[in-house]
Amino acid sequence: MTEQNPGLLDAEANDQSIKRLVDHFYGKVIDDDLLGPIFRRAIGEKLEDWSTHLATMYRFWSSVMQCSGRYKGNPMKAHKDLSGVEPHFFDRWLALWDEATGECCEEELANIYRQKARNIANSLKMAMFYQPGQPFAPIRAVPA
Repeated sequence: MTEQNPGLLDAEANDQSIKRLVDHFYGKVIDDDLLGPIFRRAIGEKLEDWSTHLATMYRFWSSVMQCSGRYKGNPMKAHKDLSGVEPHFFDRWLALWDEATGECCEEELANIYRQKARNIANSLKMAMFYQPGQPFAPIRAVPA
């Protein structure tokens, strides 16, 4: 799953660059000590188990970055149904995302991906963990 970037950094979010980024990112996730077990339990242990999820993520990021409308899912429900997720896991997810975007994209594009990911992560984190009257730590913005 981990596709090595051939040394060229993508300057625009097209179908090919989205696929490369998503594959690279999830290659990091599946091997991560914190996030890997959550994802492998939800998706599968073997690479071939991940093809449906990866295709969904290609459509998702195409919709986010290209306004393609290809993604038709419900990310809130999908994430709320996961077991074993804790609020601080979002920080790790974003750290891996930041690494992957930096390794696959030119800085301007990487920062756009990073900010969109933070907005998405904040929404998911709030949906999963927010409780009125309890402290809630939103995810920080991408540093300028």
